[in-house]
Amino acid sequence: MKRAWSIVWKIALVCGVAGIVLTLVGLSRGWPQSVAWGSEGARVAKSQDIEIDQTVAPFTAIAVNVSVLDVTVVTGDHYGVAVHWPNTVRDVNVTDDNGTLKVNDTGPRMVMTWYGDNGGTVTITVPNQTTLASIDVTSGTGNVSASAPAQSANLTSPTGDVDLTATADQALLRSSTGKVRANADIASLNATSSTGDVTLAGQFGTIEDATSSTGNVSVSGSATSVKASTSTGNVTISLSAAWAATTYSLDTDTGRIVTGGPGAPSVSGGGAGNHHLSGTASGAQTLALTANSSTGDVSLTLGG
Repeated sequence: MKRAWSIVWKIALVCGVAGIVLTLVGLSRGWPQSVAWGSEGARVAKSQDIEIDQTVAPFTAIAVNVSVLDVTVVTGDHYGVAVHWPNTVRDVNVTDDNGTLKVNDTGPRMVMTWYGDNGGTVTITVPNQTTLASIDVTSGTGNVSASAPAQSANLTSPTGDVDLTATADQALLRSSTGKVRANADIASLNATSSTGDVTLAGQFGTIEDATSSTGNVSVSGSATSVKASTSTGNVTISLSAAWAATTYSLDTDTGRIVTGGPGAPSVSGGGAGNHHLSGTASGAQTLALTANSSTGDVSLTLGG
């Protein structure tokens, strides 16, 4: 047995030395390059540095769909687009489609990559005091944020953070693993994340859905209707409506229900456990609210 292991170690040592030698020989002929697959088969993918900073014609809507870029929509003194993307094998396209500014990236199907396409940014500037018809932005792995007003805002990133800090009539904010945040006045809002926190602050009309599977959900400010839920995180809500003007339903399977503010109802039991608390507005209703968590706490403070 010892002889067998000795032979194995010798073979491994020889293979290791051979690998190192071959690697050094290869590096002496040039740094490894990425390989892409195209119509002519496998080929070396050429990288480039993309730098775009231009003023564009006025637009009324934004439609962005990119793979790994961070996307930011800001206000300024002009209509503009800036793209910074070093060492990428992809191309960026900026077009005007009947008043809609479109930005997307295209590139080859990679077979082998020695470096990642990352660190790129897209910044779109909208003049101050301008309200767009729509902002629709999707980034595969980058962060997405918008601070320009729009009638409709749709911001999506499967793995990045999503932020909205401007007024909107309707907003849809989505991420799978990133954080979702809104700090603005929004008439109708949906905000969801699978594993990230959802944090909402502002003057809202209807919060149709504020949901995270494993993150915390927080809502503050004012609203007329709220639905908030999480599986394993906590739900924390603090709104200006009075308890007497609120119809509410609070549930947790194993956590606690906590209430606060003038006229807050008491919670029987107090400790962790299967709790339910509900009530109906005794006067004119200004808020309808449901909040639940499977394993976390549910906290509701009103009249603040």
